[in-house]
Amino acid sequence: MHQIKLLKENIERKFGSTVDDVATLKRLLSSVNKNSDVALSYNTLRRFFGFLPATKPNVNTLNSLSQYLGFKDFHSFSNQFHFPNWENWLY
Repeated sequence: MHQIKLLKENIERKFGSTVDDVATLKRLLSSVNKNSDVALSYNTLRRFFGFLPATKPNVNTLNSLSQYLGFKDFHSFSNQFHFPNWENWLY
């Protein structure tokens, strides 16, 4: 799941800060929801960044975070970095 790690790194780079505390996470949530088509919940972002026990990210979550980075969806993000068959681990 190297794609997820890379997605997190790119989000932090665009946001301009590492997400290592709750205040930063809340500012990131506001920024992501302003810049993507799907509104993420606070708990979804907490799980994604490891503030809650992790689960497999939902494809809508991955799409929203990819849109925040300027991609159409997670598939477009993954293709930029040449990650084949990323869909397999969703099921």
